[in-house]
Amino acid sequence: MHAGDPCRATAAAPVAECGEPLVDVAAVAALTTATPGLRLRDGVADRLVIAQMALPPGCRLVLVTGHDTTPGGHPCHRTGAAVTVRLRAPGVTAARWTGRTLTRALTAGGLIRHPGTSRHWSYGDACWARATGAQHARYGPTDLRTQAHTSEERT
Repeated sequence: MHAGDPCRATAAAPVAECGEPLVDVAAVAALTTATPGLRLRDGVADRLVIAQMALPPGCRLVLVTGHDTTPGGHPCHRTGAAVTVRLRAPGVTAARWTGRTLTRALTAGGLIRHPGTSRHWSYGDACWARATGAQHARYGPTDLRTQAHTSEERT
């Protein structure tokens, strides 16, 4: 465990996996990705669309990282519930304004900011459950193989 990272410390929080699929965020017209093939849980993508709509005109959320099963990767990214974001705000150089604007938009979408970082946000993972007082996380670790198997079972 990493003592300085409460989200790693809550990785073992109870999970009531809802079975929501991972989606390729590039297929969501309202969202902008900096990484080809970036995937997130469907409900997280929906919440990011809400956040995008809450931004001032001309501003864009840019999604940098999402679902990741790399060994040693952040536990929240293994769930497909966490996203690293930047704010593209043409003509704006004030980091303080950018941070406040990003925070307002993402919290409007129901996401929480992970402690110690301004760009790491999530919804439905163990860190979110702890921050919001939810009894359990909605999403546990998943990978594309699990997602494909689940999709076949539904057909």
